[in-house]
This record gives sequence, C-alpha cells and structure tokens, in this order.
Amino acid sequence: MRRIRQLLSATVFLLLIGLIIGAQVLAGDDYQTKELLMTALLAPTQYSYQGTIVSVVWSGQHSCSSVIQNYHQAPSYNRWEFVDTCGEPQSIIIDNAQERWEISPTESKVRVAPSIERCDLAEAHAELIRLYQNYTVSQVGTGQIVGRQTKVLDLSPKFQGNPRQVLWIDTSTGLVLRWEKYKPDGNLSQLGYFSSFELVDKLEPTLFQYTPKYGEVVERRDGSSLPQEVVDLQKQLGEVIRYPGTLPPGYQFSRARVLSRYQPNDTVHLQFTDGLNSISVFETFRPFSGVIQWETLLDRAARMTMEDTQVFLVATPEGYVLSWNKGYVAYSVVGDVPIQELKILVHSLRE
Repeated sequence: MRRIRQLLSATVFLLLIGLIIGAQVLAGDDYQTKELLMTALLAPTQYSYQGTIVSVVWSGQHSCSSVIQNYHQAPSYNRWEFVDTCGEPQSIIIDNAQERWEISPTESKVRVAPSIERCDLAEAHAELIRLYQNYTVSQVGTGQIVGRQTKVLDLSPKFQGNPRQVLWIDTSTGLVLRWEKYKPDGNLSQLGYFSSFELVDKLEPTLFQYTPKYGEVVERRDGSSLPQEVVDLQKQLGEVIRYPGTLPPGYQFSRARVLSRYQPNDTVHLQFTDGLNSISVFETFRPFSGVIQWETLLDRAARMTMEDTQVFLVATPEGYVLSWNKGYVAYSVVGDVPIQELKILVHSLRE
C-alpha cells in the first residue's frame, strides 16, 4: 500500500521538507522551531525503529480505523503490515530502496515495482516553498506519546480552505510520533499515532525481503515505461500508480495530476486523448479510511464481475463510468467510447 508513508503520510513528510526549505523566507521565525523541523526531516535517515501505528479517518458521520505494524531500518528500508482485529496481516508492503513489494495474502498476489524514492530538495523546492509560505508554524506545547517526551507543532493555513495539521515530534530523535489533520471547519479528519514504539540498532534483514510462495501470482512493472509526469507523481505521493497497458486505438497519454492533494485522500487523475475525446482514470488512495462503498454511491449502477473483482458500471450522457476497489485503492474509468474498449482498458489497468 499509500504509500504508504515511511512514518506518516507522504503529505506530512514532504511538508516537513518544505518547511525546512522555506524556513529562510519567514523573517523572525523561531530558531528552535527551525532546528526542530530540521531534526524531524533528518530523523528517519538516522534512526531505526519498530512500532504499531493506529490511524483513524473520519468521513461525514463515519470513521474507519486501521492498525499498521511498522518496521523502519535507516536510512530507507520499510515494511508495513496492515493487520486485522486478530493481528493477522491483510496486506504487506516492503520497500528495500530497490524494489517495492505489495503483497496481498488473501489474493495470493504479489506486485513488484521499482522503489519509490523521495523527491530530492531540488525537485521539491518549487512546490514546497509555496506550502511553507501558506502555513504559519508555531510550537504550541509539549506532550508524551508512548512514554516519550514530544514538542507539539501547529501548522495553520494562512488562507481559508486548507487543512490544519498538528505534529508531535520526539525531542530525543525528531521522529514524528503523532499527527492530526483538521478540516477547514475545524473538525478532525485524520488522526495517526504510535501505540507502541521502540528504537532498535538493527532489524532482521529478512523483514525487507520476500520470496513468493508457491501459487502466488507475481506481477512486475518497469517504471521506465511510464510517462515522466507519472513517475514524478509516484515520488511525490509515495504511491504506485497503476497505468493502463492497453488504450483504445488512437488514444495517447495527455497529462497526470493530483486532484485532492491536501484532503484526507489523494486522488490521481490520468487523462488520455485522441485529439478530440478523452478518457480519464481516477485512482484514490485510501490506506487508512477503507474502500469506497460504490454500491451506496452508485445505486443505479449495473454490477459485473471481471475475474475476481466486482465492477460497477453507470451509463451517462457523457459516456460510461466503471468503478471498483482493489486493496485500499478506489478506481474509476470515465470515457465516451464503446464499453468493450473501456473493459479492455480496465483489464490492462488491473493486471
């Protein structure tokens, strides 16, 4: 899975980078706050740890919680195990700085892609300097998380419509141990924290290796075949973006963008065009908030099964919409082309 993130969401991690870069542009910014942010930025590259993350996401009147076993070997090895109520892994992500393995034990399927590297400071500078200029950062107190002393930073937007975030940063290491995101109306939309945490010298190397079991289907993707815009978005979000292997005749890639960068979930929009018409692919990453209930949103949708996946089909005056969930990602394909062509595209996207 989103990315998963190293310790927190990629949004928070990249935001920290932006805060460090942009600290120089805010005259009078407290030196200790700058120093704390710099420590937080460097901490994952310096400290190894293991722990349990609890995440809760609110959507309307509903909430969804997840428990993740997190193993991090500095500077860049990660393993996330998303467990059920009995503590059994439902999905596992391993990133060993060379390859990223997404393992679905219940599906007997393994996806392998190139490791998603963090954006370097030069690549991220333009976007992140704007982020820092749009938020006011202040230290608002202290606290204890899993018995460790922390300093609390508040990141408040300067302009209406952006979320507010609060970070609890371990004073000894700089690692972020708790994070909260608030909607513009002030309601809490996302909460994540370590319920257990332990610094370690070295983790077992086998945690960051995987040998497919007999009968497991292994899907490999070569990132070099992706458009550069898609590669850049993968780095930005810390997610593996599924890209269609087959398009209707005459269609070519047009653009890729993020539609909801600072919302509870990130949605990637891929657009393909033949010069007049377009096809859109939407991928919404929901690692903490559960799958979208398409049967509730699309009450008039026809249901079909494509191999092992239930797909919802809606015919509109603007074309067809096909929607489904796979793991923690919600997909939709929209296009005014023959339905059979869209089904072929959906099949290639799911491979």
